[in-house]
Amino acid sequence: MSGSSVAVRQEDTALARRSNAKLMRWVPSASGKLVGRADIELRNGWQIFGIPVFRDDDGVLNAGSPSIPLTDRDGSPLRDDRGKKRYQQVFYFPPGECREWWNRTILDALFTGGIR
Repeated sequence: MSGSSVAVRQEDTALARRSNAKLMRWVPSASGKLVGRADIELRNGWQIFGIPVFRDDDGVLNAGSPSIPLTDRDGSPLRDDRGKKRYQQVFYFPPGECREWWNRTILDALFTGGIR
């Protein structure tokens, strides 16, 4: 796990005991609201790679879902009207309990891993 040298606090230890996931890898980013990408292992053994983590205007972290770049037939990236690369989500959580579970699970793993 790169980018983390934060001491583990007592509440982080309690969080780790109840966490549904653990942080396998963290890749920091300085690209707009994207603060980094996380690889997570869920308690059931599933591993999810490239989870984007964003910081909103209020400074709150939020976990997105992994995505893949869209390409044309030649493999060149598709771009939107502003020239930015287009991406397709790998899976989608609708707003509500599922989305809240996902966000809480990913952020718990980050916090336990020392990422704030």
